[in-house]
Amino acid sequence: MPPGHGLGWLFCRLATGETFLGIARDTKAEFSSLQAKLSGDRHPNKRLQELWNAHGFEGFEYSVVQTLEYDDPGDIDTEESEELRELCLAEDPNASKIWK
Repeated sequence: MPPGHGLGWLFCRLATGETFLGIARDTKAEFSSLQAKLSGDRHPNKRLQELWNAHGFEGFEYSVVQTLEYDDPGDIDTEESEELRELCLAEDPNASKIWK
């Protein structure tokens, strides 16, 4: 079975309630990469990095909002994922993109 392509979010629940949304072809691998960049103080999203530096792993919650199933990686509809992310961003005034 291919990895889950979907929309994930990172929620800074302890400090600000801000939500950061991102699209990933492999949500598990993306979270690992995201955590490594944040822990290494190398993430390009300055606000997200600032919150991570202040609150660490324990200050965040990670979840997959929706997984889009597919049999062939060539079937992935990036436009559909982007539309879903934009819809979620519009619904939550505290949300922004993980990758600026």
